[in-house]
Amino acid sequence: MTTTVAYDEPEQLRQIQGLLDGEQIQAVYDCTGAGTGIVGEAVRDLRAAELIQSVREYAEANYENGSGWDVVVECWRDDEIERVIGRVRTAKGAIAKVGVLADIFADVRADTGQAY
Repeated sequence: MTTTVAYDEPEQLRQIQGLLDGEQIQAVYDCTGAGTGIVGEAVRDLRAAELIQSVREYAEANYENGSGWDVVVECWRDDEIERVIGRVRTAKGAIAKVGVLADIFADVRADTGQAY
């Protein structure tokens, strides 16, 4: 997917490109009257759907190891995963946030002998 970048001066765009690793530049503007500077807006490449997919793939890979990820695979909808991961913007962060709950599921199962 190619995104058109809005900018005032081509040189300003060239200066900022490559500085935001893992992000996509949307706009670069000169702060006229406020001194020299560039205001840039960026969005992460990993969108919510990609983060959810990363969590699902991790959960499926760990389904049978008794760590509680089977509950995520069997019971959770995408909107529930999205609500748990919140504003996290990396796959590692999303997996870690859901992993806290998967660990709780595993602990409850171990303590009670109950499956979900």
